[in-house]
Amino acid sequence: MRVKSIGTYLIVAIFASAMLLYLFTLPAGAWTVNFTHYNPTVNSSPQYICAGPDGNVWFTEASADRIGRITPAGSIAEYPLASGSCPMGICAGPDGNLWYAASSTSKIGRITTAGAVNEYALAVGSIPTGICAGPDGNLWYTASGTDKIGKITTAGAVTEFALPNRNSNPWSICAGPDGALWFTENWGDRIGRIATDGQISEYDLDPLSGPVDIAPGPDGALWYTATGSSKIGRITTAGAITEYPTPTPSAGPNGICHGPGGVMWVAEYNIKSFARVRMDGTMTEALICGGAGDFPNYVCTGPDGSLWWTEYGLTSYIGKGVTDSPYILGITPETGQRGTVVSVTDLAGNNFGVGGAPAVKLTRQGQADITATNVTVVSGNKITCDFAIPAGAALGAWNVVAVNGDGQSDTLYGGFMVTAPAPDSTWYLAEGCTAGGFETWVLVQNPNAGAVTVDLTLMTEAGPQNPTDLQGVPIQGNSRKSFNIGAHVQTYDVSTRVDSYGGDVVCERAVYGGGRTWGTDSIGTKLMHNIWYLAEGCTQGDFETWVLVMNPNAVDTTVDLTFMTSGGPQPGPQDVNIPAYSRKSFNVAESVVDWNVSTMVLADDVVVCERAMYGGGRTWAHDSVGVTAPQSTWCMAEGSTAGGFETWVLVQNPNAGEVRVNLTLMTENGPQNPPDLQGVAIQGNSRKSFDLGQYVQTYDVSTQVDVVSGGPVICERAVYGAGRVWGTDSIGTDVIANTWLLPEGCTNGDFETWVLVMNPNTYEVEADLTFMTSSGIQPGPQNVKIPAFSRKSFNAGESVADWDVSIRVEATGPVACERAMYGGGRTWAHDSIGYIP
Repeated sequence: MRVKSIGTYLIVAIFASAMLLYLFTLPAGAWTVNFTHYNPTVNSSPQYICAGPDGNVWFTEASADRIGRITPAGSIAEYPLASGSCPMGICAGPDGNLWYAASSTSKIGRITTAGAVNEYALAVGSIPTGICAGPDGNLWYTASGTDKIGKITTAGAVTEFALPNRNSNPWSICAGPDGALWFTENWGDRIGRIATDGQISEYDLDPLSGPVDIAPGPDGALWYTATGSSKIGRITTAGAITEYPTPTPSAGPNGICHGPGGVMWVAEYNIKSFARVRMDGTMTEALICGGAGDFPNYVCTGPDGSLWWTEYGLTSYIGKGVTDSPYILGITPETGQRGTVVSVTDLAGNNFGVGGAPAVKLTRQGQADITATNVTVVSGNKITCDFAIPAGAALGAWNVVAVNGDGQSDTLYGGFMVTAPAPDSTWYLAEGCTAGGFETWVLVQNPNAGAVTVDLTLMTEAGPQNPTDLQGVPIQGNSRKSFNIGAHVQTYDVSTRVDSYGGDVVCERAVYGGGRTWGTDSIGTKLMHNIWYLAEGCTQGDFETWVLVMNPNAVDTTVDLTFMTSGGPQPGPQDVNIPAYSRKSFNVAESVVDWNVSTMVLADDVVVCERAMYGGGRTWAHDSVGVTAPQSTWCMAEGSTAGGFETWVLVQNPNAGEVRVNLTLMTENGPQNPPDLQGVAIQGNSRKSFDLGQYVQTYDVSTQVDVVSGGPVICERAVYGAGRVWGTDSIGTDVIANTWLLPEGCTNGDFETWVLVMNPNTYEVEADLTFMTSSGIQPGPQNVKIPAFSRKSFNAGESVADWDVSIRVEATGPVACERAMYGGGRTWAHDSIGYIP
């Protein structure tokens, strides 16, 4: 809606009525307003309204050519003006008088609190509408007919400033917190600012916004009504604009003021309603008008603290309103850690406890309500209470709700933040894909006797995602939970962060593709680092190699990739930006083609890296997390060279100079040290691949790589089967330990799970296996002897049948552990090293 010129107001005479008192009650869960209607002259069309310097409220009567005054008790006095004046804007002046805009006679008038009138002529056709007291001791007004902003001294001297655009129709004006005047351009769809020296700035709104009224808010910004687009707008003194649609479409917001309760109050002309607007733009509405043909027009806060307004229409009312519904202004404290009891020392607001003791709660979609205990109404403006925040409560914003005994309520949307204590552990999983037929599962093992809770954050090209049902998820003690990431995001690039509370957990991630014709898997990492090494990689033949870089930081970072090949170092992508909380995938073949490709990733900030490989036209795949530093000794528990299995050990030399390594193969027949695997030279910044099938034929072979000269290296091991129908891969470990945890595992359906334990010691050890399932702990093989320098393989399906199986291995001496899985009758497989707690 746009304001028409003054001469087009339609005034319909109706009978006078007595003072009316209304109580309009909305449904339970809303709020009510007690309001009183007072009748000035019938058919007077009251317009602008303001608080006077005498403790009364003053208003203009456009059709009756009068200025009205109403006391807080409702007594009305009216002061006539010249016929045809059509007064519009009114304000309290700096001289203790009231000043008004006589629109149709193009005059600015002054009226004393005793009713004495004096008027000052403007240019013919000025049509002044809005008026306010300026910070310079003058009165400022809008001249809608001539597209000017005017200034008039208390002595009547006039100065006018032309707007840059014609047909702007400047309407309302107010003093801003920056010492300037701010005004609406109703036809120009702009908000204007004029400094006291006459310098004008304008800020465009959307076409057909039709801004009408404007007022300063308690937040240091200006608030306005965009009547045409049915929005409430906020503009900072720097010109930044935010708009909020009214809850009821086409409500027709008109007058606006900073009203009772520390919020903005808006008269919604079209629906006979008022909206109260918080500083975050959230609004609630209540019907407040009683006359069938009357509509709320302009609004002010009176000297008595009540809300006052004019109603334009058939009857012409002055309204005074108060609400006895609860109204929440804020909460102290406004944050609380989950798993703790938060004592609220001040739930601040109005009208608490009306109709009986209130209930207070925190609410969030998809979460159970958190109901306060020990609720005490200190006063109508203050409540104290306690919130016991569950350990599994979702992190982030919760709504604060107060419900009085009579059922009236209010909601402070997003008013309370649930935070987390420092997590007991944080895991990062760089790889993940849920589009194009890919499945991604995050597998979380809880090795503790008691329950833990976990939060999962999914990092995508669109930024971080925190699905509600992935927050505060409980995992019972000594059990495993599997998370299908595709149930929450659909994207080719997704990394995952897992935060645990109540105890440390262990995380892996499995990816499947081609209708589960292949799968990959890797243990997660707790490490973030700016340098990562990935030993495996091949871009020759039908091999694909992808390097996956996760940026878990709140700021962007850049990365450089260097490839170490059989022919030496090759540069990869440089200075690639990775946005905060996102993942970038690099196709290595776009930079280098070689049978032997290792990768070094160097980042400006800490990142997490993995590498995925595909072969045979993506009929198989494998994957592994990288390492952050080379080492001089590596152990790789898995390996098989019999029954159609291939096993390759991949050694990356990230040093500038040559290194020499020894490979020891540990089998059921003890250690094997083939001569041509001793003292093998690897050139600087290159990679060498070792085919173990050339040296031993066995189902159980583990490998130890020792550097005998030169710098430290990085090692991985790849296994292929059934003519390369499938492949698995894992980084080696530079540490051996008595206890290992392996999160992934499944022995139901057509899944096989094998636990591979390598004993690199000169003495025999014994190992115990415990399986953690969806139903709790299940014992596995106990006191199993593993000879020195050998490997033992355990088929988990011989001990337990479950879809969710994690494993704990405890040995009498330090060992190295991996876990291999097969599915579909061994048409696919994946593998990962374990974790040392």
